[in-house]
Amino acid sequence: MRIRCAHQAVLGILLVCQFSVSLATETPDPNESSKYLNAVRTFFAADGGGYYVATGGNDAGPGTMERPLATLERAIAMVKPGETVYVRGGKYQCDKTIMLLESGEQGKPIRVWAYRDEEPIFNVKQGRGFTVRGAYWHLKGLIISDTRTAGLQLEGDGSHHNVIEQLQTHSNGDTGVNLTRGAAHNLVLNCDSYRNFDLPTNGENADGFGAKFGVGQGNTLIGCRAWNNADDGFDCWYAGSSVGMENCYAYRNGQNIWEHPGFTGNANGFKLGQMEGAHIVIRCAAWEHPVRGFDLNGNSTGVTLYNCSALRNRIDYAFTFTKGNIDKNTLRNNLSLGGGIRINPAVNEQHNNWSTPLDIHVTEQDFLSLDDSVITGPRNPDGSIPKNDFLRLAPGSDAIDAGTDVGLPFVGKAPDLGAFEYDPNKTSEGYVKMLHRAVRDHNVKQIEQLLAQGEAVNDKDWLGYAPLHWACYFGYPDLIELLIGKGADHNLISDTGRTPLEIAEAMDYESLTNILRKHGGTIGGNNRGLPLRSDSAEKHPFYRHPFEAT
Repeated sequence: MRIRCAHQAVLGILLVCQFSVSLATETPDPNESSKYLNAVRTFFAADGGGYYVATGGNDAGPGTMERPLATLERAIAMVKPGETVYVRGGKYQCDKTIMLLESGEQGKPIRVWAYRDEEPIFNVKQGRGFTVRGAYWHLKGLIISDTRTAGLQLEGDGSHHNVIEQLQTHSNGDTGVNLTRGAAHNLVLNCDSYRNFDLPTNGENADGFGAKFGVGQGNTLIGCRAWNNADDGFDCWYAGSSVGMENCYAYRNGQNIWEHPGFTGNANGFKLGQMEGAHIVIRCAAWEHPVRGFDLNGNSTGVTLYNCSALRNRIDYAFTFTKGNIDKNTLRNNLSLGGGIRINPAVNEQHNNWSTPLDIHVTEQDFLSLDDSVITGPRNPDGSIPKNDFLRLAPGSDAIDAGTDVGLPFVGKAPDLGAFEYDPNKTSEGYVKMLHRAVRDHNVKQIEQLLAQGEAVNDKDWLGYAPLHWACYFGYPDLIELLIGKGADHNLISDTGRTPLEIAEAMDYESLTNILRKHGGTIGGNNRGLPLRSDSAEKHPFYRHPFEAT
């Protein structure tokens, strides 16, 4: 299995082309090639400032490119809001957890980024890899592995409005990326978490991603993948507040690849309980789990699943809980192949391939491909997944146009079933979206250059978001003004059913909502794409894992 992250892929001239591995069928336009090459040069020219860390550095130095620091801890002590720490490739052996206690500011986050396409790998001997208790941090491109407990943990009420982007967390002694103890309004984007295993508890706790034991409101995971973790892919155990998961994929978790005697991994793709948390799961997929793909697991609030796909799990969808608000669970437009269905009759479920009024018999012939080698392989440099046909509906499938309108954009007479909408005219998927990336990186010079060259300001990326949506997620008021001034649609609905104003409200950015309302921004009719508030009536005490060090 290919597990190396996309920023290891070749950059430079390859960025001008379509990153669709061997699936590309079109010859790139030479004008497009020139435009993207210039954009890449602008992007790389913009990283000249900030502080630099390298394995051969010296903490007594100034932290320049020529005289880098030796440790990330020293750089963190020096960096200020709005500044960036660039970490060069190599392995960083740390004796203790790297603590991020200070905070950036809205519009001026503290950035800790891998330098260009390099791979900085952090190994921590004791405790977790990273603990984030501050706000407005943007971590990007780091690799955290072989820690004693969790790879990265966002914890406490002070841990809010952080962005965790394109991280790899693997081979750690507990959950790869975990949110807990009041952490709120954090975005986990295009991250991979795999092969995490908690030896002291025989694999019962190490998930790919966790939102557990009392999270705050507004946490969202987008475009993340979890595989071969000892316990579950995504775990919302005692979350206490709503968590949003969009375009996330879980596969082959809970398999005892370590051949550990007494192995007790739970082996679920998406575990959506126990107790409160009105979680919202949109366009996600789970496959080949020994137990369950999507598991309610005792959630007493009720969750929402729109347009999800499950393949060859022992049980694809398990919603059998008999207590709490079982009728508040809503399942629409979901797809199952090769696994069991266990649904309490009180669940509000319609227009799934197994349920009324459809009862569609889905077979392998309904899909273009069931080969997951591309969707599980390396990412593109911007974190996207190359174009692939896995679990995508084949022309003529009865699952096309078989769904019901839940407020998400669709092609044809009605929504399709499953995570991937059938669109024979869609050609841009699999391309690196330079404008979207520049907005997330707050690279104003590159944004202006791309727009001047005719980049489509309302074009959506593989996750169904336009640049304006990302400016709202990342909290950049200046970019909202810039993009709207260049023609961005201030009411464009994302493929997960949200307008820019809804995203700004979900992320609790009052200044952004004021700007968007000034320009005529509105709330869409669906209002189900992202968690806006907690639906929990009870808050659970924060919990420390018995084997976990600070």
